[in-house]
Amino acid sequence: MNKITKLKTTKTLDDLTIDPSLAKFLSPEEATDMLARLMAIQPVLMVQAFSDKGNEQRDADNRLLKVEEVAYILGAEVDWVYRKAEELPFTCHLSAGQLRFRKKGLEKYIDNLPR
Repeated sequence: MNKITKLKTTKTLDDLTIDPSLAKFLSPEEATDMLARLMAIQPVLMVQAFSDKGNEQRDADNRLLKVEEVAYILGAEVDWVYRKAEELPFTCHLSAGQLRFRKKGLEKYIDNLPR
């Protein structure tokens, strides 16, 4: 078997992910090598997948709020929020009739209210 034929028949982790039954065509040496490489990256992937809480917090801080949520947070009526939407600096117009409000902007607005 020449190198080109061997290259074409060598399975990759991508191949096995798509079709795990291809593992039966691996030699014991290929299977051992692939398993060792997989085990080497597994802890790194697990850390990345399960401990990236910073991104979740940023996403929660950056989310857009609905009118009802803003009214509740401000202790105001929904009608008041609709009437004042153009004056509130954290208002977003998604489309006609679709108002949203930046959570971070609302928090800043509250912090700057007179006490």
